[in-house]
Amino acid sequence: MSAVTVDEKKVLLTIICKNKEEMRQQAEFFYNKQYALPSFGNFRIELGMILKNKNLAKTLNTVQKDNNAKYKFFVTSPVAKFDNSIISNMMIACFMYPKTAMVGLFGSEMPINGDYTTARSVYGSYTFQHEDGTTKIHRGKMPLMYQSVHMIDSSFFGISEKIPFDEKIGEDFMMAAQCCRYRQEGYDIGVVYSE
Repeated sequence: MSAVTVDEKKVLLTIICKNKEEMRQQAEFFYNKQYALPSFGNFRIELGMILKNKNLAKTLNTVQKDNNAKYKFFVTSPVAKFDNSIISNMMIACFMYPKTAMVGLFGSEMPINGDYTTARSVYGSYTFQHEDGTTKIHRGKMPLMYQSVHMIDSSFFGISEKIPFDEKIGEDFMMAAQCCRYRQEGYDIGVVYSE
């Protein structure tokens, strides 16, 4: 059995939905002209949707295994507004900082208590809507372009290497574990500028 050849010019944006109703709403947003896929040089950008397995790591591994795109972006929280410049900024970071293989919108140093939002050095920002409808905004220092961090948040992130996620770790620590795996392989993790 031969290995799948990585397509260096392919970018995949995957929306991970928790149920069919959320998938319907996200399909309405992304496919019904409320959103237009960005163009980025000679790269081909594809949009995909998948229902989340009970295990998010397993879902992410399925996407990695089933697609040959070099650059994969994952959205794991419902989206009501999406700025294409985020993808461009993440792609640029991967080119400007060749050791970078994992990028996100929010990240920090590795906190002792495991809660990156309480770390001393926090970068980027993102808005998270809880299932009860309440919204929480996490804000840190905004990088001018790129800031290297120990770990990033899983709400929206991109990867350029095919390192499997650990399916035995719960969602609370999955990203911390994955960031450690990337650093062990010699890659950098960073947060990019976003509006």
